[in-house]
Amino acid sequence: MIAGLAETGTHARGMRPFNPLRDLRPATDLIELAFGDTLDRSSREMLREMRTLSWLLGPLFWLIGSQGSPLADFYSGYVWVEDGEVVGNITVHRHYKGRPGWFISNLAVHPAFRRRGIAGRLVEAGIDFARGKGARRISLEVKAENEPARALYAKMGFSQVDSITKMRAGDPAAATLLVLQEAKNKVVRMRDGREGFQLAQEALSPQAQEILPLREGDYVRSGLSGLISDLADVFQGYSTFRWGAYANGQLGGLLTVRTGAFLAATSLSLMVRPDHRGKVEESLLIHALRTLETQRWRPLQAEIHPSYDLAREVFQRYGFTALETMDLFTLELSD
Repeated sequence: MIAGLAETGTHARGMRPFNPLRDLRPATDLIELAFGDTLDRSSREMLREMRTLSWLLGPLFWLIGSQGSPLADFYSGYVWVEDGEVVGNITVHRHYKGRPGWFISNLAVHPAFRRRGIAGRLVEAGIDFARGKGARRISLEVKAENEPARALYAKMGFSQVDSITKMRAGDPAAATLLVLQEAKNKVVRMRDGREGFQLAQEALSPQAQEILPLREGDYVRSGLSGLISDLADVFQGYSTFRWGAYANGQLGGLLTVRTGAFLAATSLSLMVRPDHRGKVEESLLIHALRTLETQRWRPLQAEIHPSYDLAREVFQRYGFTALETMDLFTLELSD
């Protein structure tokens, strides 16, 4: 059950819904304080951009925060207030990093207010919010070495279901200079989203699709739902496009590229049909590095499944190194 604000003298304390227009800037400051030295360059740039957006996009924030807005599901959440100051934050998304389904992110509590149960209350509120929207499950990512957070999520019923290793090009400019040979496979910009959707269905295991269901609408955007998804990407500062690599006349691999606003990192995500592994990964990466050469100033990172040794070896060959491993936790929701 979601607790509301209580009044103590002239100051409010407790939990209230996140209001982008009012809370984005203090929530950004809180995230930076809470995670401190663990933030990499890309994360710090993202926070800087969030501060800028809090000033520039006031009308859009008002629209998102409006009750009943179709965009609200894409960026909702709660803050915890003590003496009128935001000391806790959680974000709840219906669409996160290009993936469908309900996700929790940006869980942060001010160091001076930890061990008071605030994080648990915020997570409970996020779960209740998603359940109220009809969600069947809710997921979140946590660093593999973050034992306190892992213990909290396990206590609340979450189970680890997958992992992803984030890799970073130590010097994006140097990575592009390593591309000397021609790609062995034909690589094209994907215009037909249906073909990419079919590949994703074959590339991802049934278990993975059960956890993170594939939706054709995320590959073929049309109608009102497509417009809402596009607006959500704009609000979160993302631009998404895909390249496909062909071998023997068949689409064998798909590389999704997500670029953030301003100086945020460009993220590469690879999916390859099982029978094409070892055949198309290098061609896709060569094409990506060449195409992104004009953006050498932007950090470049990739997300690789820890068990996908072939892909990891290819990225390492072109100057990428492992940055961190994130574990995916999921909670099944009952009515």
